[in-house]
Amino acid sequence: TQACGHSTDGAKMFADLGFSRMVAARELNQDALALLAKESPIEIEMFVHGAICVSHSGQCLMSSVIGERSGNRGLCAQPCRLPYNGHYPLSIKDMCLADHMQDILTMNIAALKIEGRMKPPGYVYGVTSIYRRLLDERRNATPDEIAYLAALFSRSGFTSGYFTGNMTKSMLGIRREEDKNAKIPPMPDVIFEKKEKIVLPARTHVLPEFISCKKPITKERFVKSARYAHANQIVNCEDLDIRYLPLDKFVKGKANGLIMPYPVLDKEKDKVLKQVDIAIQNGACHALITHLGQIPWFIGKECTLHGDYRLNITNGESACQYERLEDVILSPELTLPQIRDMHFAKSTIIYGHLPLMTLEKPVEEPHLKDRRGVVFPLVRAGGRDVVLNSVPVYMLDKKAALKKAGGGVHLMFIRETPQEVKQIMKAFHEGLPPQTDIKRMKE
Repeated sequence: TQACGHSTDGAKMFADLGFSRMVAARELNQDALALLAKESPIEIEMFVHGAICVSHSGQCLMSSVIGERSGNRGLCAQPCRLPYNGHYPLSIKDMCLADHMQDILTMNIAALKIEGRMKPPGYVYGVTSIYRRLLDERRNATPDEIAYLAALFSRSGFTSGYFTGNMTKSMLGIRREEDKNAKIPPMPDVIFEKKEKIVLPARTHVLPEFISCKKPITKERFVKSARYAHANQIVNCEDLDIRYLPLDKFVKGKANGLIMPYPVLDKEKDKVLKQVDIAIQNGACHALITHLGQIPWFIGKECTLHGDYRLNITNGESACQYERLEDVILSPELTLPQIRDMHFAKSTIIYGHLPLMTLEKPVEEPHLKDRRGVVFPLVRAGGRDVVLNSVPVYMLDKKAALKKAGGGVHLMFIRETPQEVKQIMKAFHEGLPPQTDIKRMKE
């Protein structure tokens, strides 16, 4: 899920790396899933039931920033379930595609995925029993079966909004008292006539060697978050080696690098490739890659590739898989000592309001204010809402620690005015301390 499997080109890259199956991103609709399953060289597994994130899979840093618990490492504190602006604009109902099974069975999907994190055995038994029955009988769920699933667990009911493309406020829901107190009815009886014998082949497989299980990552690992730059105002920073602008805002003479959008779905690819060609013609000689499926798009083009922090690089093994990249911006969840221990071409985000969530479902509000009064701004990027952190990462006055960590540095300007950019660049060159509230990387 965290691998961001939203495109055919991504599946092809996973195939080249030796993977035999990709879990499709939960944000894909039926048409996108069908195309992906048809064109992918490896098997596609899709979510059909359970809790789903409001942020794009593998791209949420909100739990890390707010609660120092990494969602990318399975320790999400679920800040999306909390109220903002006096209601719950980020709390998505659990997915339930039980009444879409006949459509799914036509889509060349290899496996169905049911989310069950921290659920009791009764939930696991009940949900899997229903879906097993629907698969065997090749039909959609009955109203009684949907009611049974809701009694097991729901948040004000279910949603199929991503799958159907109906991404409205009806997707939102919270865990009400009546949901918690719902009585689980007996398993619904469904009478059907067998026309032929159902055969389920059994498989066993022995692993060739023992697998060493790693211990959970310590608290020091869940430090921070960061995201990528979307400038609405263009400021000259001639003293920087690479000056990036988002692909759809690239202007000749103002930048020499482009930032690839995230995500780029299969239906969006042709438009993005045309924009890439135009940007290169207008002087873009560097590209910041936000997904591994974008790498082949630059073969034969005069453009040096760099890895964005969206690639979630946290170790040398991951970095080695991106051999076509000149260097990578490391995950903002790392500490400076961890960065220091990585001996490959790397950069560290030392300033910027970190994008915490990339949302497929629109929020349609200018910002999110939490219960403490902290305001998280919202910006539009690539036609999607992006939640920014309330304060910027600021390490401009930590030159000695950054030099010890090694590698390059990366500054992100998203909401800053031209005057603020000039002040930040002055602070960068002179190592000035912050003048406002900030977030620090752990040293």
